[in-house]
Amino acid sequence: MNILFRLNTILDMIMKIQHLLYLPVLATVLVSTSSFANGSHSGGKQASSDASIRSSFDIVHAKISTQNNVATFHMQVSQKAGANKPSASGKLAGSLVFSYVWP
Repeated sequence: MNILFRLNTILDMIMKIQHLLYLPVLATVLVSTSSFANGSHSGGKQASSDASIRSSFDIVHAKISTQNNVATFHMQVSQKAGANKPSASGKLAGSLVFSYVWP
């Protein structure tokens, strides 16, 4: 029973350490994504706004940048992305989905 107690203690310690390892990774992701969120709208492809397209889907700027083995896709719509949402149907099958898709 003493060995079982030691194993449980070791496993508890490993679990606590494992959670601590997530913190630096999470911090890095948050910092890097916040720097991309308001990135420059220069370069890439620019387009004029089109009144015949819903403004939340009217893509006016797009670019892809790479750094080492990371590709960052940047897209801007003419108004607020995600402003239009499909109506809730109460079921998964047959529900509408609005999305932005890179070719």
